[in-house]
Amino acid sequence: GLEGGRHPLQLAVPADPAPQQALAAAPAAALQLGGAEAETIAGLFAAGGGAGPPSREAVLAAAVALVRGLARRRPVVLVVEDLHYLGARERQDLGHVMRATGDEPVLWLLSSRRGPERGIPEPDQVIRLGPLPGAGQAALVRDLLGVEQVGEHLLERVARTAEGSPLYVVEIVKALQQSGAVRVADKRASLVDPAAAPALPPTLEGLITARVDALEPGAKGLLQLAATAGLSFSPALLARAAGQDELAPALETLRAQGLIAPEDAEDADWVFSSHLVWEVVRRSVIGAQARDLHDRVAAGMEALYAGALEPHYAALACHCAAAGRYLDAARYALKAGERHRAGSFLERALEAFRQGLGWLERVAGADEEARSQGEALLNLRAGEVCRLLGQQREAERHLQVALDVSEDGGLYEVELGCFLDLGRLYQHQGRDALAQANLEQGLAQARIGGGAAQQVAFLEALGHLHQDRGENDEAQRCYAEALELAGEDAELEARALLGLAVRMIQRAEDRRALELLERAQRRAEAIGDRILLGRIANNLGALHYAMGRYEDSLGAFRRALGLRQGTGYRPGTVINLANIGATYLRLGDSARAFVAFEQARDQAREVGLERGVALAEMYLGYLDAERGEAGGAARMEAARAICARLGDRDAALTGRWLEGRLLLRRGERERGRQVLEAALEQARSRESAWLVRDLEAELASG
Repeated sequence: GLEGGRHPLQLAVPADPAPQQALAAAPAAALQLGGAEAETIAGLFAAGGGAGPPSREAVLAAAVALVRGLARRRPVVLVVEDLHYLGARERQDLGHVMRATGDEPVLWLLSSRRGPERGIPEPDQVIRLGPLPGAGQAALVRDLLGVEQVGEHLLERVARTAEGSPLYVVEIVKALQQSGAVRVADKRASLVDPAAAPALPPTLEGLITARVDALEPGAKGLLQLAATAGLSFSPALLARAAGQDELAPALETLRAQGLIAPEDAEDADWVFSSHLVWEVVRRSVIGAQARDLHDRVAAGMEALYAGALEPHYAALACHCAAAGRYLDAARYALKAGERHRAGSFLERALEAFRQGLGWLERVAGADEEARSQGEALLNLRAGEVCRLLGQQREAERHLQVALDVSEDGGLYEVELGCFLDLGRLYQHQGRDALAQANLEQGLAQARIGGGAAQQVAFLEALGHLHQDRGENDEAQRCYAEALELAGEDAELEARALLGLAVRMIQRAEDRRALELLERAQRRAEAIGDRILLGRIANNLGALHYAMGRYEDSLGAFRRALGLRQGTGYRPGTVINLANIGATYLRLGDSARAFVAFEQARDQAREVGLERGVALAEMYLGYLDAERGEAGGAARMEAARAICARLGDRDAALTGRWLEGRLLLRRGERERGRQVLEAALEQARSRESAWLVRDLEAELASG
């Protein structure tokens, strides 16, 4: 498990440190890993310099790099067993690695008792395993007992209780041995007294329950408290929750009963002997006792990890909710979601925010002000993440609720956040008037009482809106003011620099654009914002594309896609896939271009991104028409008209370039030149230098 901030990668390594160091060094040398990834992997193998455990984000980045490195050498098969033992967070981590390496030749083989798991990409094929047959059960019993033969009554007892589950067979044999019911002689195992069969419970759960009930009350209570803490638990946390200083004798008693065991040689953490034992003990705690135990665990965590609660926010939220502390649960859920959002784990962040909203609904009492603040903040955060995930209707719903609550409660900061995200959302939908109204109202309020960060965010968004509409002087003014306000703040400066760089790309000031993007990249790397880094990489690709350096452009777009995949930032993924398609088209690889545009269209449809669908459809129509398929040109023109209606003016002009190009290749030179010349005039008026270059080159060649 990962509760308490453990790593999502569990690596089995030799005890001898020399092989450990060799294993740690091998990936960096053989797989061409970067320094940060190599250092993280060395830390996982305990071969680093003792600087402390790497962060979860660093481990995930290293895992992605490691899988890519393995696949770069040759196609690989990766096996992950027993997914049902993983919590939601661990499944999200694995899903992140799988999605982020989805373009590599990797075959993932996953096993779970429950079938396909949430958080994991949809499997291409599911193979369902039935019960273990009688012969297989007999072989397993012989192996467990170290014998060559097993008596008929013993096999019958195991078969009746295990119901064909290998895991149940293991537990039953263990229980029979501990109860002294099995005799082993001359490499043959049998029941001591076959007539005593009814003494054992008829089900596995009953068998485990009987072992737990046989404990003295103090040991049983401690076991239940440990089960409340999790499948694995820290003795230090258990001691805090139990209010005891010394637990070693009690833990040894429970280990002697085969219920728990040390998780590592240092006894730093303990784990239940099986997931089944943990489930049975956990289910034995109900009602008021369960609430009390969860409250004690939460209080223990707050005391033990005081000052360093960040890795424990999600677990604390769940324990507080189970204890009936719903307002505390919502607060911790908000902090957990914000932590996930900072790490670009968008789906996980949204899950936390929505959990918090659910818990807030159960808050009763006089603390209405705290409840309203929580409702406003959680809806604002959920709305922002929904926008990034492409869930536009949900984003608008959350943001409107947050705006209403913040206006009623005088929550100034939340209100500003709502104006910003609604402005960005409406711009993405092509609703420019609404976008401008929200952004200008927010900026006006931020100038009165907001800080530099809020003003920069509004100026960046307004600059993007003005630039999209061809209002270039206004865009330049917004970006310049944002950069001045940013000061030494790395994130604010990176965002302002990125806006200015996009403007320079539009003006064909290539050297200046590259300088700005490289500065922005250094700032974004310093704060580790993968979504922002993805935007910068995408615009580096756009710069190379505008300069005609298509191989460099393709590499940058792929880097951007790798940064965005796994974060859940679906609109950004759509943009990158479309850009990759356009680059393949320039390289003369129509087949790969078609695949990329199809992927962009399908993902845009999944998230309701109409502009993305229209752009991809426009290129797909062009490719159809280029192959001579009937209806291709009409499909292209229909999509171009949608781009124009949605306010995507550059996309609409690109459609005119494609139309003119198609006409020239069909031999309709006069009509083709007319279309291209009209588009060239519009591109010049918009100061879209890269489009001007494309159109001029097409006219020169035709």
